[in-house]
Amino acid sequence: MLTRVWSKVIVETSAAITINAQVTEQIKVLIAHRKLQLDDALPTVTQLAKHLGVNHNTVAAVSRLSAIKLITAT
Repeated sequence: MLTRVWSKVIVETSAAITINAQVTEQIKVLIAHRKLQLDDALPTVTQLAKHLGVNHNTVAAVSRLSAIKLITAT
């Protein structure tokens, strides 16, 4: 089950931007508004994909890209 923070992440499949970009931007907003803290548990790829109604590979790609960006930003 997703935490309250993650349950607020949604995607619009008909939006002009990709699902990956939507999820990435929402993660950035959660971090910027301090809704996502350093020690917060992250949902599994499968949990988040089911919640969003998208393929797990889409969420996995977001996870990989986000990790790379976070590592290179430090």
